[in-house]
Amino acid sequence: METEKGMDSENKNRLQVLSRAIIIFSILLPGMVGIGVKLWLMSRHKPTWPFWSLLNPGFLALFFAASAVYALPFYLLTLYSKMLYEGKLKLSFSCEETVFITGLAFFAGLPAAITMFIDMFQKFDPIVFLVSGLFIWHYGLFILAGALSGTLLVLLRRKLKSRNNLKGS
Repeated sequence: METEKGMDSENKNRLQVLSRAIIIFSILLPGMVGIGVKLWLMSRHKPTWPFWSLLNPGFLALFFAASAVYALPFYLLTLYSKMLYEGKLKLSFSCEETVFITGLAFFAGLPAAITMFIDMFQKFDPIVFLVSGLFIWHYGLFILAGALSGTLLVLLRRKLKSRNNLKGS
């Protein structure tokens, strides 16, 4: 019984680390993509913002606030994974199943988010950065589709596994 509690605590810690990593990565993602786009535009001799202007405290505050908004779909994903693991959705999932579902959803939404950020930073207009926050539903839908697909795959796997166990008896 004690080892079972220890495993549950260890699995919960693993999921917390995964959730924190997803949130931190999703907050830093616009900046990483923005730097990549800036370097790409510079290599093509296209106009960009000077690097020193990006270090302005007002710009940094606005940038991190907007990045936190852009991270909202990923934050909701971490809440969903926590609810899955804790059995708050009428189903209980193991740590491995929850990691699979969360990973599938994360990697389903990541290309759409990166594409949106590339498009956003290529426009070279600060208002585009603020208005693009209205379009987080774009990659939010991909995250949702990944989460639902992962959940259905896990449930299907369970069903097939239980069917095979019945045939073996």
